[in-house]
Amino acid sequence: MLRLEVYVGESDRGDGGPLWKTVLRRLQERGVAGASVFRGVAGYGAAGEIHSLDVLRLSEDMPVLVVAVDDREKIESAASEMESLVDEGLVLLQRVRGSQRGRDGQ
Repeated sequence: MLRLEVYVGESDRGDGGPLWKTVLRRLQERGVAGASVFRGVAGYGAAGEIHSLDVLRLSEDMPVLVVAVDDREKIESAASEMESLVDEGLVLLQRVRGSQRGRDGQ
């Protein structure tokens, strides 16, 4: 099993909308078992500028993480596409161990 992590900024765009939505949709189209999107409360990237939730200044470019786990072939194939989509961000692959349960507990 592999875990794919795609780190982008909330303001990053792809296919005319938020890049994280494009990533999520593409993973679904590829038949990846499941994916989740997480919005960070603070972070910084290559430019070194810290983005955070601040009462006085609401950042519009919070860090966003899309995580997907599936078999090696599906994730490696999806990772190649994600690398071509993400101009400013990070795409990571990591081998993981775990158990997968379906809706029926199997």
